[in-house]
Amino acid sequence: IMNTTLHGDHTLMNNLVFDWSAAYSEAQETIPDWGSLTTTGSIYTPVQTWNSISARWVDNTDFDKSAYANLTYKFKINNDIIELKGGGMYRNKTRDNNYDDFSLTIPGSPQVGPVSNIVFTVDDPLGKPQDPNNYHVEEDVAAGYGQAKINFGKQFQVLGGLRFEHTQFSDTTRQSPEIAGHSEYHRYLDELPSIALKYSIDDRQNIRASYFASTSRPGFFELIPYTITGEYFDEQGNDSLRHTTADNYDLRYEFFPKPSEQILAGVFYKKITDPIEFAIERKVGSISSLVMRPENFGNATNYGFEFVISKYIKNFGISANYTYTHSEITTDKLIYYNDPILGNTTKDTTQTRPLQGQANNIANVSLIYKNPKIGLDMLVSAVYTGKLIAQVSPDYGLDYWQMPMTRLDFSFEKRISKKIKLSIYGKVNNILNTAYVLRILQPVPASYLTGAFKLPQQDDASNSILVEKEEYYQGYLLGIRYKF
Repeated sequence: IMNTTLHGDHTLMNNLVFDWSAAYSEAQETIPDWGSLTTTGSIYTPVQTWNSISARWVDNTDFDKSAYANLTYKFKINNDIIELKGGGMYRNKTRDNNYDDFSLTIPGSPQVGPVSNIVFTVDDPLGKPQDPNNYHVEEDVAAGYGQAKINFGKQFQVLGGLRFEHTQFSDTTRQSPEIAGHSEYHRYLDELPSIALKYSIDDRQNIRASYFASTSRPGFFELIPYTITGEYFDEQGNDSLRHTTADNYDLRYEFFPKPSEQILAGVFYKKITDPIEFAIERKVGSISSLVMRPENFGNATNYGFEFVISKYIKNFGISANYTYTHSEITTDKLIYYNDPILGNTTKDTTQTRPLQGQANNIANVSLIYKNPKIGLDMLVSAVYTGKLIAQVSPDYGLDYWQMPMTRLDFSFEKRISKKIKLSIYGKVNNILNTAYVLRILQPVPASYLTGAFKLPQQDDASNSILVEKEEYYQGYLLGIRYKF
């Protein structure tokens, strides 16, 4: 990974300032050989039955080039300060991905003997050149904006503006031209207005109200029409995916008892158009074959409140915040039921649920110690994330839910020498060994608890089905930092 940035600030006149920046970054990844060998018998014995082997070579390169420019002019009218600002940006991002997958078989398979004595036959000498995992994508974003900030005395401030973003996306895969999704081209223009009002009650208290429009673009890989075969379902891209837009409304109260302390409380409302969610779906024309891919399921709303506080007593401090979010989207679902005439069958219905990845409750608490005299900073932080939908199911009530998680981390930095600006730092992550757990919030079937189909770690008392559990342990980092 390599990146570099150039930046400049220029005073053109007493009240006219120009600033600019240009950035370039490059990232490369290479997986030179990923092999899978199929055998019958133990791999630890010298004589085995060999069946087949597959090999995969993957490499990709990302380039990101961007430029930004802003022009600011300040003046007064009747002692009221007015600031006019305008500018633009251009960003070009490209990615090239090469994916070669070879399948080899053994003549007369299976064969018995040491692997060194077996001759493999290449099923596809050219690999899979038409695999859509071989692709080139490019995204160009050009944007321009204008805004005005007006201070009416010392108490009231208005900041408003309009931003235009033009996005152009294209991708080309190595699929045959007649195959749908061989190449795609998307172009769209977003108009993003914003306005923010600030009222200063006194030198330490403010009330802010704002509205702004925003956009979120799909990731490169989400738009590529690839397919990766999985054990339980295939993973796919979606070349018909639309970008997300949102209207955001915020109201906030701010109180700053001291320069290093704050108390913030606010409410928010977001109307989201075409949010992107990863869902498990049925393949077209199939009721049993499943795929997981990103989708736009419709429009959603988010609303809630947040609270932030930070307080210091000498060298000790505490910082905490809590956010409650109620998110809501209504999507189509398939429900299984028993009909007196048809027996076990299905029908279409709808379900209102939270957005994928949106937890109702998120809280952070940090205990801080800062001692500039001896050059010691320490931080203990706890993060709580409430339950959320990890994967959307096509069936009613069968979404995969990530269970609530509490994560505890510790970090420190100690100055060794003030004269040469040398310090030592360290981190301990995931002190509580927090696990990642997915559940379906439905009662555990009796067949999962006993008998031939008994599944591990199922508990009927939990009233939910355990789908996945990943255990993680502490991570440690220790380093030396030198500043010059």
